[in-house]
Amino acid sequence: MSRPADIDLGLRIPVEGVQLIEASAGTGKTFTLATLHARLVIESGLPVTQVLAVTFTEAATKELRDRLRERLLLAARLAEGDAADERDESQRLTALLVAAALAREGAERLRGRLRAAAQAMDLAPIHTIHGFCRRVLAEHALEAGEVLGEVELLENERALREEVATDLWRAFSVDAPTHALLRAQWPGPAALARDLRTLVAAERLLPAPVPGDAAAARRRLEAQCADLAAAFAMHGADARAALEAACAGRQLAGNRFRAEWIAPVWDALAAWAPLHPPEADFPEQFARFAQHELAARTAKGKATPASPLFAAIGRWCEARADFDDACEQARIALLHRLRDRARARLAELKRLRAQRGFDDLVGDVAAALAGETGPRLAAALRARWPVALVDEFQDTDPAQWSIFRRIYADAPPPADAGVSALFLIGDPKQAIYRFRGGDVHTYLAAAARADARHALERNFRSRPSVLATVEALFRAGGDEAFAQPGIAFASVAPGGRVADADALDGEVPAPALDVALLDAPEAALAAEEARAVAATACVAAVRALLEGGTRIREGATLRPVRPADIAVLVEKHADAVRIRARLAAAGVPCVAAGRDSLYASAEATQMLCLLEALADVTDDSRLRALLATPWFGLDAAAIAALDAEAAVHRQWQDRVLDWRETLERRGILALVNALCAEAAPRLLRLVDGERRLSNLLQLAEALQEAQPAGTGVMALREALQRRIHEADPDNRTELLRLDSDAARVSIMTVHASKGLEFPFVFLPFVATGGAGRGGPTLAAVAHEDGLRTTTLRCGDAAWTRACAAEAAEERAESLRLLYVALTRARHATWLCWGAVNNVQHTALAWLLHRDAAGGRSAPDAAAIATRLRALAAATPGMRVRPAVDAVPAGRLRLEAPPA
Repeated sequence: MSRPADIDLGLRIPVEGVQLIEASAGTGKTFTLATLHARLVIESGLPVTQVLAVTFTEAATKELRDRLRERLLLAARLAEGDAADERDESQRLTALLVAAALAREGAERLRGRLRAAAQAMDLAPIHTIHGFCRRVLAEHALEAGEVLGEVELLENERALREEVATDLWRAFSVDAPTHALLRAQWPGPAALARDLRTLVAAERLLPAPVPGDAAAARRRLEAQCADLAAAFAMHGADARAALEAACAGRQLAGNRFRAEWIAPVWDALAAWAPLHPPEADFPEQFARFAQHELAARTAKGKATPASPLFAAIGRWCEARADFDDACEQARIALLHRLRDRARARLAELKRLRAQRGFDDLVGDVAAALAGETGPRLAAALRARWPVALVDEFQDTDPAQWSIFRRIYADAPPPADAGVSALFLIGDPKQAIYRFRGGDVHTYLAAAARADARHALERNFRSRPSVLATVEALFRAGGDEAFAQPGIAFASVAPGGRVADADALDGEVPAPALDVALLDAPEAALAAEEARAVAATACVAAVRALLEGGTRIREGATLRPVRPADIAVLVEKHADAVRIRARLAAAGVPCVAAGRDSLYASAEATQMLCLLEALADVTDDSRLRALLATPWFGLDAAAIAALDAEAAVHRQWQDRVLDWRETLERRGILALVNALCAEAAPRLLRLVDGERRLSNLLQLAEALQEAQPAGTGVMALREALQRRIHEADPDNRTELLRLDSDAARVSIMTVHASKGLEFPFVFLPFVATGGAGRGGPTLAAVAHEDGLRTTTLRCGDAAWTRACAAEAAEERAESLRLLYVALTRARHATWLCWGAVNNVQHTALAWLLHRDAAGGRSAPDAAAIATRLRALAAATPGMRVRPAVDAVPAGRLRLEAPPA
């Protein structure tokens, strides 16, 4: 039986130098990693403790560790004499490795080595990049120039940035001009704290500050203000009469100067002249009243109106432009000083408090490797881990790449002919973490340094028709489908594990791409209207799929579609909330996996109410506030009745005392478990009742873990107050845990879906993703001359170029997000498309609606329908239908899954 060549890539790839493996979605990246890892252990004889594996998240490290352990256990069984199933590629490839090793070293030695390797997998260096850097700094402190001692790892630096922002605000407000610049940029320290991350993270900050004297420029402007006010008082009436006469006599060209401008300008001058402040608010045509501007607007052969006032206006405009430029330069210089002071202050506070953030871990290792002792540190790390596998490499950044480059890529070949290699595994088409610092340009630069590039070219996730529809969409985008030089769509062949007949609609293969066409008969839909229509159409399509005749293969049989087979992918949390509410209203069980902080939830506030009541059991207002929460559910009448029903009131007070005793004796988790069990029958009648209970229990577990021995309710209250204040959705330890989702439709962002797969995927909002995107306010971040550059907001052409560059990078990432979304489905994808305001800015429009010259314009409803139907006619498995505008009424009819 012939097999695709990339199946055994893990056996063929050279174990030397820098090897790049590009793995499109669903092409068996983890399978190849496991094969390569097994080869390094079995063939190259490396202990598992010498093969470094780095991936993106803690969950990914656990999954990778389990997969590698499974492969080694399989090898051990094969070495013991078990027969390999040739139909299973992992068994076939592992058997080849084992057979070759048996011939080299004998059965007994190999069996012992494999058993030891499988047992040692818990010690294998499989880390996130931050975990790896933390280990380097802890175990190679001397080579890294580290100060010995315990260091606290900061999971959340928000509170620290707020503290530094307050310090900076105070320090930079000592003089009025600097304070004015601060207030012009930010309303207060909280806004400054939000922008500190951008400022501090900037590798290169442009434009560079230009020396200037804003105070001198202000004095010159004030002098011209006095001169202009005096000229207006003395010559204003005559100058106005001259202008009116010139307009009437057509001395001033009518297409370049208009008589109706005169009255607003004179009214503004009359209001301004008595105090003549430098911060004037003149009409935008004011500069056209300067003497040289009037001359430029005078008709050919006619005399130009002249007045000392017009000359004064010209001088004032020049002084005002100089002052504005000086203020702009002062603002830019202030931002540079703020950046430098913030960096220094953050570093100082972390040093004094023995703290370190995640970014500091990477930065410190990168700096140590670039420093004087860097070669010695690199040699020590290379000796300890001669081979490194870096997974999800497309999500790396320059500092992370510099670490692996210095350890492996820049190293000389091993003198003792030992094994030394760096394997970079990733897919630039799935680089979607730009907002976290992920940098696809770094991937492309590293790819250029690789000794060889390899590709996995078969997809084992999706039906062939799904692959064909994805390819059709991206081929429609032409050579610039990803709007990024160096990234192109790569065709993948079906891997043979999923067939089109594995999903049937009646007796024929189900459509692989179902497009719901929004109806916009007259004008494009407004974005919010389109989102509402798309949400309705999505819910209707989900119900139709669950109640229709679609069957999917499970083992040897076909079964109906269940809610757990479906994922709805969205861009923003607000969209997830919208879809969850509508699915719940339609009776479809669903769960939303957003990026919300647990401590920003309503349940965190309710938990705080409980702790407040327990902290002071004599405060009746705290008790009533607690009873009014949804957790306890007393309405206003029931709470008011406590005044008259002393016995009931006393019962609640006694219960609070019992709760406090339970907390102090058994802990917060035991108390909350009991209270949730009591409230469950009532809360579970609510649409989001499971979510509420899940949040309360997750809060209790987090507080129980954080509660030092011997502390009581006061410490818990303070800990929860602090966490609520510092809630940060970017802190993975704070993310909401999914409530029971085994039989539910999953709702999540496209970012959260990366690395996952689902039988059916719904994309309701691909037509509305281009709406409401504002430009950068503080700075634009994009690549310039090969470096990631932060350009501060300024009024020159550099700012325009920087904004255009950032918009181009955002567009490219939106196309990569679309690719990730379209490649999650095993059986089919549903999406909503149509004429919506700003639809031309979406990723799908970039692919579908380009003109012959490669340009993109706002497609109308007719053009959209024509393009989609033509594409569907040329693409088997693609179907275009009008979007359903109503959700079927009645109870959802589902076949229960087997027990």
